[in-house]
Amino acid sequence: MNAEIEQLKAMIATGMPDGPQTLEQRRAGMEEMARAFPAPDGIEYQETEIAGVSVLEAQPEGGASAGPVILYFHGGGYVSGSIRTHRNFAGELALRTGLKLVSVDYGLAPEHPFPAALDDALAVYDALAGDTPLVLAGDSAGGGLALSLALAAKAAGGPQPERLALLCPWVDLSCTNASFAAVAEHDPIIDQERLAEDGRHYLGGADARDPGPSPLFGDLAGLPPLLIQAAEHDSLVGEARELAEKAKAAGVPAAYREYPEMVHVFQLFHALLTPGRAALDEAAEFLKNG
Repeated sequence: MNAEIEQLKAMIATGMPDGPQTLEQRRAGMEEMARAFPAPDGIEYQETEIAGVSVLEAQPEGGASAGPVILYFHGGGYVSGSIRTHRNFAGELALRTGLKLVSVDYGLAPEHPFPAALDDALAVYDALAGDTPLVLAGDSAGGGLALSLALAAKAAGGPQPERLALLCPWVDLSCTNASFAAVAEHDPIIDQERLAEDGRHYLGGADARDPGPSPLFGDLAGLPPLLIQAAEHDSLVGEARELAEKAKAAGVPAAYREYPEMVHVFQLFHALLTPGRAALDEAAEFLKNG
């Protein structure tokens, strides 16, 4: 048994609030939790706007290395999270790749239901894609949004991203995969009922199996190479496995990595988890060099 993950689970259990929370409380709690993530040294940040969407730009001090720009999408179930909650993680990815990273502050549901987040992602992507090569990355819901964006860019027939790194992605908003039940006793982060509610907030009446919000059901043929990182004790591991299988069946180069005993978005806890650091190194190498 991995002692590091047991320590993390204990920390999560200690920090869990008693009783249900309002959405506002959850958002505030995520902002508070983000302060515990270590800030990497040697990173320059700038908050700005691209195509009317707020973004956070992060790059190593002195300038980025030659290579693509990383377009990053944060997690939070489409209802929480921001460029602030993922500021330090974005900086860590920029530091490990040496590349410039642009983290997108897409609109959150229920105030901004589907397709608002995808529209924001597309607006930033379209503004950048003509000038520089892009690679996409995201964790959890952000991983799903990155994949939805790639499908939309393919359908539009314009410039395509070079590759995508999806970290424990949420790609099926129906929340019906068998892994929810199979992994429930090991997963301290995802509550199936609450995640399904988050999905309903984002869907805003759209079909949960619509490829727009649930890219697992899209036509994956013709997508650029994928790195799909999953965790054995993540309730979303079943859909990550299914995504890898569908991508390979569609002829998409797809590397699937499942980390034993790890939990949802374990990469964010890289300061505590040796496998989290290994996963970040793997993602950084893939984003920079393929």
